[in-house]
Amino acid sequence: MLFLRRNIGYRLNDPLSLLGVTVVMFLFSGLARNTPYAELLQIFAVLVFFVGLMERGKRWKEFRSGERRHSYYVGDSFLESAWMPAFLRRERRIPRFVDPAVAAITGLVVWNVCPALGLWLTFSGLCLRFFEDAVYRKQIERDMDLVDSMIESEIQEEVIEQYSVRIHNPTDRPVNGIPTGCSADIQKTILRRTKRTPPRQ
Repeated sequence: MLFLRRNIGYRLNDPLSLLGVTVVMFLFSGLARNTPYAELLQIFAVLVFFVGLMERGKRWKEFRSGERRHSYYVGDSFLESAWMPAFLRRERRIPRFVDPAVAAITGLVVWNVCPALGLWLTFSGLCLRFFEDAVYRKQIERDMDLVDSMIESEIQEEVIEQYSVRIHNPTDRPVNGIPTGCSADIQKTILRRTKRTPPRQ
């Protein structure tokens, strides 16, 4: 990824991860020391480590300058260009398919000269393909979750509006405000008492 991509996220270039991969490459080159040019894998390992640190330093400067970039961004492919058809540039098809294929094919070509480096590059191409597929699936899940949340919020808003109308305009209560005057039974009682009471002189 470090040689095929630009703008790789800050936290994706974790120094401990870079160191771990470098150590594994050194161990693998030690196991393949009887093969031709096995030391090329060690040189490649050192390059990977320092290029990763350089990319991490660039992302840190961008972060401090206020540039917005996801810290786990998997990077933009150097092979992707504006002159390519829109079909290839949609849905990260170049990084998802072309980059892993280039890495694997390069490994197969180098295999004849340095089997250790060739095997590592081929293995890296396969790993990059699986990694890109996992990232793509995760992005689809995130987009679906976002759409589901929007739909649920719209449903909740409709329910809130529906019950707000019922609360402000209930069907079983008068909507003209507080009733005034006397009820019919109270008026009858007042009339009866008025008839019984003699007028004052």
